[in-house]
Amino acid sequence: MADSLTTPLRIGVGKLVDFACRSGDLAPGPTPGPSASEGIRAHRALQQQLAGEYQSEVEVKTTLLRGGQEVELCGRVDLLNSEHESAVIAEIKTCHGDPARLPPAQTQLHWSQLKVYGFCYLRMFPARHIQLRMIWYDALSQQSHQQSIEFTLRELEA
Repeated sequence: MADSLTTPLRIGVGKLVDFACRSGDLAPGPTPGPSASEGIRAHRALQQQLAGEYQSEVEVKTTLLRGGQEVELCGRVDLLNSEHESAVIAEIKTCHGDPARLPPAQTQLHWSQLKVYGFCYLRMFPARHIQLRMIWYDALSQQSHQQSIEFTLRELEA
């Protein structure tokens, strides 16, 4: 039997963020969110639309040592453009209505996931900074809304 201290603990970025970064009310918001199938359709449509500029579903991972235990963070970024001096990672989130009306706890969760992806990427491919782009797709109006922020590895480590 393998020793648990020598076998890396593998944690998906989405699962980690969902557990460690969740905040806010337990009750759902006033309107239901998009279904899983709406989210999948939105992802596919945006990934196909941006195929010339971005790679889709790119794996990122990094290994950390915490309390003597190796922990491997891993996940797949929705979109990656590594052709420029500053790589761009984009995360697609599907919503119903204007994303500015999403609860702050939900948008923080979205950004937390994207930041961990950026952290993993910069650990894999050291650079001065990375541009993180959140793309919210409103399934009702079929419009996308974007927000981009640049980060350094030091900022993402914090």
